[in-house]
Amino acid sequence: MRSSAAARAGAAVPWVILLGLCAVVLTLLDAFLIGRSTDFFIGGFLMPEPHWTTFHFSAFFAASLVFDATLVLGIWILCYPLLRWQRLAFRQRLAVAALVGVGPPLAVLYVRYQLSRFLGDLIDTKILLALAGGSPLEWLAQGSAQILPVALALLAALAAAWLFVRALRAPGGARVGLWTPPRRDLLVCCALGVLVAGGVLYVARNRYGVDYRALARKNSGAVLTALYEHLTDFDFDGYGMFSLPIDQAPFDATIHPYAVDVPGNGIDENGLAGDHPVDFRAPSDGFEETPAYGRRPNVLVIFLEGVRADAVGQRLGQRVVMPFLTQLAADGAHSEHAYANSPYTALSRAQLMGGRLVPFGGQSTLIDDFHRNGYQVAWFSGQDESFGLRESSMLGQARADYHYDARDDRDHSVSIFRTSGSLAVSWKRVNERIAAWLDTRADPRPLLLYVNYGDTHFPYDHRELDDVLGVPRLSRTEITPERRDAVIATYANAAANVDNAIAQLVARWRTKLGPDGAILVTSDHGEALFEGVGLGHGLALDPAQTRVPLVVYGLGGDWPEPIGMSDLRGAVQRSLQSAGGPGLPRVHFAAVPDRRILQYMAVIGEPRLLSLKAYDSEIRFDTAYGTPRNGDPEFDRMIWWWESLQAQAEADGRAP
Repeated sequence: MRSSAAARAGAAVPWVILLGLCAVVLTLLDAFLIGRSTDFFIGGFLMPEPHWTTFHFSAFFAASLVFDATLVLGIWILCYPLLRWQRLAFRQRLAVAALVGVGPPLAVLYVRYQLSRFLGDLIDTKILLALAGGSPLEWLAQGSAQILPVALALLAALAAAWLFVRALRAPGGARVGLWTPPRRDLLVCCALGVLVAGGVLYVARNRYGVDYRALARKNSGAVLTALYEHLTDFDFDGYGMFSLPIDQAPFDATIHPYAVDVPGNGIDENGLAGDHPVDFRAPSDGFEETPAYGRRPNVLVIFLEGVRADAVGQRLGQRVVMPFLTQLAADGAHSEHAYANSPYTALSRAQLMGGRLVPFGGQSTLIDDFHRNGYQVAWFSGQDESFGLRESSMLGQARADYHYDARDDRDHSVSIFRTSGSLAVSWKRVNERIAAWLDTRADPRPLLLYVNYGDTHFPYDHRELDDVLGVPRLSRTEITPERRDAVIATYANAAANVDNAIAQLVARWRTKLGPDGAILVTSDHGEALFEGVGLGHGLALDPAQTRVPLVVYGLGGDWPEPIGMSDLRGAVQRSLQSAGGPGLPRVHFAAVPDRRILQYMAVIGEPRLLSLKAYDSEIRFDTAYGTPRNGDPEFDRMIWWWESLQAQAEADGRAP
């Protein structure tokens, strides 16, 4: 019996050593990438608990080893038939155990690292799906250039691993030392690891916030945290004691991070900013349902795709990138404090048209305002305007007198994909369609013309764009963080093309309808170009992604700043309600000290990101990782405003 036990213990030694080596490899690589991409270990801006002490380092690495060893054991349990494969020699079994133990976690780590290069620190599946209109297929289409190289690299690694295992076959096919740990032993060790990890997570969550975030960022930490989230969701409200955000009342389903806060009941249902005050009144949507216009000029609304606010007046070398739009801003008015309330195309467009922070299907829109005042309404878009909206009636486009978008010209799409979010026709095709329609138009009514150009959408170039700036233009697969200057140049050339489109459109507009029409130009959101927050939009509520150009010509009145996308419907109404005086009306943008803009991403019911912007300051909050600043007047104001919108949206079922 002793000899049998000793032999078994001796046979287990290589497996114990292998388990330790796998855990060390995963811990070191995880720690390296976490340290490289965050300030968790050295401290920094908004990082009050840096890991600078010996205790912190030691505790983190010890916990990491336990987490990673537990993950490896779990993978071994799942792959147990492969480990017991009788045709494998002992060395091959150890190699297979090592590869299946570290291979999948390293693959996930590699994919996450590649994603973070483009998406920044915010890799949130809910937000990514929202940006893709709720369609995983759309996300794959948009990210194909980055996904394909990653997939090929993983396939190559898999092939190399298989060749390596085959090369380790014992001479003559001998099968020696075939002992493999029983599945029962693996289960016991894995269960112990899970219990220890749960204790570590509980202590870290309650006493060491940065440690908890660092551990949860690891592959093994994410798996174990998700496990404990479900295990501690005792009230089945979708949140547990280990969730981010954390459920502070795991036995009460009415209290959780996104619960609707009932005003004045003495309970803070979501744990933010205390109980919602009974006397708090959120700012109202600033428009009228039935406006009466005092003057009726022809109105041109140009809605751009992902054009940054700094595109107005921007130079690339000695050349102005968008000279026409820059001149139009000088002739009319231009705001430096205009923002998208939600940096997501579909939602931002619905906020513009409906004038509401939380748009809904069937809402009245600008189309209805102009119809009531005797206008003809025409809608032209280079994109598929049904993309991303649960109900396309949020825009009211079906009520336009004439409607055209990319779906009407599928065969002319400049995208290699035909999914809803990818379908696009060039500005040249859009302008051709508008010109043909204007040439045959005989309606005597004044005209509201809505035009959308999508040419500045990722990948910022296509076959019908002209080489306006004389710069090398990157293909989809060449867009990487290391080539940021070239990415900026490629994007600028797309913006220059759009500027030409606007110039041609306005020239034809004035030729057909006269020089006195009103023009409004803005964009659905900005665009990050690898300035520390990744590439694209909807990844953060920072100025690069939310500040937009707002150029107004031929409209008048005082327009407050800061101004959000949802404020524009009311601003246009108020401008046209005035009869005006002699000469061209001109908007005056004026700072309002107590005015705020609320931003959220991605849905009002469960926002991951919130922001409250004033004229020269702002406060941002990440609902998953941020530290609540309860008692701070600005933070409380932001939370109460959001809670009011959330409650209204839930009450009438109108949330997008």
